Amino acid sequence: MVLSEQAAGRPAPPSLPAGPAPDPTRWITRGLLASAAGATAVVAWVPGVASHLYDAGGECPFRSATGLLCPFCGMTHATVALLRGDLGTTIAEHPFATVYVVGLAAMIRRSFGPTDQPMSIMARHFFVAAAVLFVLFAILRNL
Repeated sequence: MVLSEQAAGRPAPPSLPAGPAPDPTRWITRGLLASAAGATAVVAWVPGVASHLYDAGGECPFRSATGLLCPFCGMTHATVALLRGDLGTTIAEHPFATVYVVGLAAMIRRSFGPTDQPMSIMARHFFVAAAVLFVLFAILRNL
């Protein structure tokens, strides 16, 4: 007959602290953000990658179908220029590349930070304002 640990004079094992269960989607989010950051860095800094993309001449499907610039047309050129320190080209190609880079960095910081902190009101307003301005920019650049 086996006695319980307490009956045998041994202390009970410590229980785990109660708290929220880990969120499995957090790892998916981290992976997607890391992939986006990695792809951005490769295009910007690995010699020959950006020029190969530009020389390949792939055309935007939205622009091919409608003749209009899509909201993202010029974003790759602008992001590469920004990461290489050429702010003038960045603004000329697509001014929202700066928002992309800053937003990506902020999301990575938040994703790898503490999980119990809600997004600040200021951060929410920033993302909403950026989305509204992005849509307006996409409309106005085609007028």
